[in-house]
Amino acid sequence: MRWHKKSSDEVLQDFDAFLREFQDESDRGSALLGAILLDERLRKILEAFLVNSDSSKRLLSGFNAPLQSFWSRTEAAHAPGLVSDDEYDNLSLVRNIRNEFAHHSHGLTFNSEGVSSLCRNLTAGFIIKREEASREEGEQEAREVFGDSPRIRHQQAMITLLAHLMSRAHFVEKEKRQPSDWPIVVKRIGT
Repeated sequence: MRWHKKSSDEVLQDFDAFLREFQDESDRGSALLGAILLDERLRKILEAFLVNSDSSKRLLSGFNAPLQSFWSRTEAAHAPGLVSDDEYDNLSLVRNIRNEFAHHSHGLTFNSEGVSSLCRNLTAGFIIKREEASREEGEQEAREVFGDSPRIRHQQAMITLLAHLMSRAHFVEKEKRQPSDWPIVVKRIGT
């Protein structure tokens, strides 16, 4: 049964089961699995927004689909405001982290220099929002709570992003695009 047809208890149970598996993954598995799940959420969000048509389906899936990659879906979801600027920045970082793991055959971990540097820039789940707290104070408090582990920072960002995007398609569907017949306006010039 698809998640959006499940009760809220069933969705929470699924999410809890995912979290347990996700946290037990290797560094590579964690980076790849998290990106795959976010990519799927973005596809669902775009599907919920675009006109129900064959052209929309061809944009999102199938051979050579323009919106088939994680990058293109991130861009397409951000352009009309379906994801926030912060979500966009974090999705881009997650994609770059995934690419680091995907393009190295062995030996890479979250503690490797390139990956740990990207993880330090993740903010999803780490900015503890209080009106009186600055971003820097929020970052400091997050470091005190979660530590500086790049793996934990990545996992917290993934969990937060997934939680934010899990039901986004439901809300986006309320703004679903509909086919339109656009009027043609003809003006006479020089009369």
